[in-house]
Amino acid sequence: MHSCNQTCELFQRLSIGVAANILDACQLGLLYQEETISENLLLGIAKDCPNVKIRSFKRHEETKNGSDWEWWIKRDRKWLHMRVQAKKMRASGAVFQRLLKQSPNPASPTQIDTLIKEAKTDKALAAYCFYVGDDLNYAHAPLLAGCFIANATKIQNGGSNKWTDIHKMSEPWYVLVCTCKNQAHLKSVRPELFFIEDGQNYMKDELPSYLTNWDFETMYNRAKERQLAGYIKIEIAS
Repeated sequence: MHSCNQTCELFQRLSIGVAANILDACQLGLLYQEETISENLLLGIAKDCPNVKIRSFKRHEETKNGSDWEWWIKRDRKWLHMRVQAKKMRASGAVFQRLLKQSPNPASPTQIDTLIKEAKTDKALAAYCFYVGDDLNYAHAPLLAGCFIANATKIQNGGSNKWTDIHKMSEPWYVLVCTCKNQAHLKSVRPELFFIEDGQNYMKDELPSYLTNWDFETMYNRAKERQLAGYIKIEIAS
C-alpha cells in the first residue's frame, strides 16, 4: 500500500480484503457474490469515511439491473458523475460471465448495452467495478487483485471477457480517490478513461439538488425510475 489520504488508504485496504475473501471463498466452496461484496465494501466505507455519504434502497421487483449505483466524486472542485455496475471474476478461467453475452432473448439488450444507454441518458460515465481474486498475482503484488474500475464503453469495444484483456483497460479503484502528486505506484494513470469520452466531459461543476439536500423522497423516486441500487457521494479534499 502507498500512503495517501484517508479515503484512498481505506479503498486500498478494502481492495486487498476483497481479493483475499474471494480466494478464501473459492477454496472453501462458498458462494461470495457481487451483491455481498458490494454491501461489505459500502459498509466499510460508510463506517470509516466521514467524507462519504451512501444511500441504498431495497431492490425493486421490476428492476433488471439493480446492482447499478450512481457515484459522485468531488475532485478539484468538480464532480465526477458515474453509473457503476459490479462484476466478479469467475472462480475458474479468469473470465467475467455475462459481461458481453447476449441475453436469452436476442431482441433484448445485453447488460452492458443497458448500462451504457442508461448512463448516457443522465450524461454520466458508464463504468464497471471488477472484483478479482487472482491467485497468480495476489501473493507477489496484492494491488493486482481486488477492486478495479474501468470505462464500460472501452470494455464493450474491447470485445473480451477475459481478465488478461480487461486488466489492460482497468485501474485499481482507488485511483478515483487518490491525491498523490507522484502516482508512480499505478501501472499507468489515464484520467481520460474516466473523465472524458467521445468529447463528453463527465466532470460537473456542481451536484444536483437531490444530492445537495440529500432528499430521501426524490432520491428514492429517481432510483426506482432509473433502476438504481443507491447513491454514493465522496468529497476528496484538494
